[in-house]
Amino acid sequence: MKPAIVALLLAVFLLQGVDAALVVKEDFVGDGQFLTFTDAKGATDRALCLNGSLAYGRSLSISGENSSLFSGFNLEGTGSYRVATPDHYLSVYNGNGINATSTISIGKDSSSIFRIAGRGDVRERVLASGPKGRPLEITSMYSSGRFRVNSSILREDAGIGSS
Repeated sequence: MKPAIVALLLAVFLLQGVDAALVVKEDFVGDGQFLTFTDAKGATDRALCLNGSLAYGRSLSISGENSSLFSGFNLEGTGSYRVATPDHYLSVYNGNGINATSTISIGKDSSSIFRIAGRGDVRERVLASGPKGRPLEITSMYSSGRFRVNSSILREDAGIGSS
């Protein structure tokens, strides 16, 4: 399993400077310890399994300044999951029984759709550009215990709108 993780991390690291069209599709099923991340032109996700059975899938597309990411994470055990764009952030930590999907599109008009359920500590934030370009927190939510979150953001070139 270590060589596969190293190869995956190297591939994601190399993507940071990519300007040509690129499509990556991956699926992983297993148990034990697992860590993966995606960081592509503003679309990020992190999935961690400390102990348990899991399934993780990712579909990533990068073309010029545009990127799209779909990821799904199903965990029967303990771990965490985080997904973010420059203006939308969702994180689960101390998690158990996580079932998550996220869809992100980054470009002239950007959107994010996060659906996640499980047990643990969950935090969500929506940000906008404030005075002098500093991030301004528009909404924030925190919960501990059993949860189910369905959240979506649509950011048009002219401003922010919720869908």
